[in-house]
Amino acid sequence: MDYRNKSSIFDDDDNRTTMITPEPPTSPVPPDNDIFIDIPSPSEPTPPTTSTPIVDGPTQPSTDSQVIEFNRDEWRVIDSKTGKQRSPRQHEFLRLLLENPRYCSYATWLDESQGLFTFLLPEEVAELWSKVKNRQTGGKMDYSTFSRGLRYYYKEGVMTQTHKRYTFCFKPDNK
Repeated sequence: MDYRNKSSIFDDDDNRTTMITPEPPTSPVPPDNDIFIDIPSPSEPTPPTTSTPIVDGPTQPSTDSQVIEFNRDEWRVIDSKTGKQRSPRQHEFLRLLLENPRYCSYATWLDESQGLFTFLLPEEVAELWSKVKNRQTGGKMDYSTFSRGLRYYYKEGVMTQTHKRYTFCFKPDNK
């Protein structure tokens, strides 16, 4: 294809970046052995696709998902040294989250015997962690802040790296 006379892929005339869609290839001549490849022409309508719109700013609760009512008392742990109730540490929070069937849509075990788990709704997990900790800070807890906290556990030996997005692993001897 000759691109010398075509405009560039990105058009910067109005300070916006727009992608120019290349023309579809023409359909080849069918071979003589009666095998036909059905390539839709550009004039035929394409089937609708389902996609989730990306919204800037705060996310609105979805009407089709079930809202889980928050109860701070179910997240309390008993300190082994003092015997008093306290808010959980982040790794304790994750154990409670994974063990609670109400939150199976937030995170799930991939291999419980190895301590491997993944976040299905990472932003919701971060928001739930913010509620559990009840910190009165000006910044909003998001997944990047939440996961940064988890990465500190690598040095402490509580967790190991997985090199996969939204996937973490407890060290097997920390059960």
